[in-house]
Amino acid sequence: YGCDGLIENTIITYNSAGSGAGAISDSAVSIYNSVIMQNTGDSVGGINNCSGEIVNCTIVDNNIGLALSALSNCNNTIKNCIIWGNGDNIVDQLTGCSLPSYCCIQNFADAGNNGNIADVPGLTNDYFLSAGSPCIEAGDPTTVIENGQKDIGDGERLLSARVDIGADEYGGIINVDTNATGSNNGASWVNAYHHLQDALDVVTSGQEIWVAAGTYYPDEDSINSDETGGLEHTKGDLTETFQLVSGV
Repeated sequence: YGCDGLIENTIITYNSAGSGAGAISDSAVSIYNSVIMQNTGDSVGGINNCSGEIVNCTIVDNNIGLALSALSNCNNTIKNCIIWGNGDNIVDQLTGCSLPSYCCIQNFADAGNNGNIADVPGLTNDYFLSAGSPCIEAGDPTTVIENGQKDIGDGERLLSARVDIGADEYGGIINVDTNATGSNNGASWVNAYHHLQDALDVVTSGQEIWVAAGTYYPDEDSINSDETGGLEHTKGDLTETFQLVSGV
């Protein structure tokens, strides 16, 4: 409440407010490359009365008691953001805000204009972009990425000619850690793949694979839930090898 400055590469979650917004209210703060999720406010689930910029953020699954909106009275730039699934009964995700551009907004009447879309964003359970998401390479093509700017997963903010919509830049760094305890999708160290073969199966030119210390075998992957080998790699097959991908 009442803050200014910059919020960047931050997850804002599990906050609640008896009045105003669950996450941020009455502030001049600018927010970049951040996830605002699962906050609860009586009238606004996410952000209320914010005069700062909101760029490349994912604002999802915030709870709204009086069913007003996810964002209210945010009157600066709203760009390259996913605003989705906030409140079960609300009609508009935004009320009294400046016109967004290149955003993915649920039930948005202006979809199709100013680069905005209203297609299901295709997020993973931890709010990263999944393969085939309409938000991939759908951000503002004129967006300037400053040196060192990262996405929410600490990957490069720009991996192609056009930035993605939301806090996550699809691809970038794929993480592998045999001891990871998360959802094992490679998107972060917590959610790293358990097996190097899984990363090699999905990596494309221009991406990086980061591998934690450990022992990894070419005949192991996790296509099957029991992690004893999958459709492409056969457990116990001594002819299995790691095949490096050009440009990785």
